[in-house]
Amino acid sequence: EICTHVMERIGVLFAKRPELDARIEIDEGMPPLRANPHDLARALVNVIHNAIRFTPDENGLIEINASHENGAIVCRVCDNGIGIDKKYHETGFEPFVELIDKLKRSSSAARFRSSGLGLGLTIARDIVEKHGGEISLFSEGNDKGTTVRISLPAEE
Repeated sequence: EICTHVMERIGVLFAKRPELDARIEIDEGMPPLRANPHDLARALVNVIHNAIRFTPDENGLIEINASHENGAIVCRVCDNGIGIDKKYHETGFEPFVELIDKLKRSSSAARFRSSGLGLGLTIARDIVEKHGGEISLFSEGNDKGTTVRISLPAEE
């Protein structure tokens, strides 16, 4: 159900960036998850939207996968975009933080010049934590892509 909500929302985003390659993989036999599907979909859409915004048109790849690991449902959103300097891995979840100057480091021909409020990851973190989960991001640095990992407790 959550995946259906997410796919409905991100389909429009990917339609605006047809050059991007998107790969989605969801393990079979996932356990149930007690959650508000609309809220969790919003969290995932925020994360995926960032991946779309900061991944280049040329050879751009976004991978979304979900698996069952050690009693949790783990979703990873990985891109090969502009990356995030390691010193910003924690501050990326703070409100009103924009980690890059988009006017200097645009990721596509569409030139994403509109600046967001810097709330996407903050909202995602709040939703995930209210569901008893954890969210983290990892990047080797500038131009090395980013992975956002969301872990949520599965129902027994």
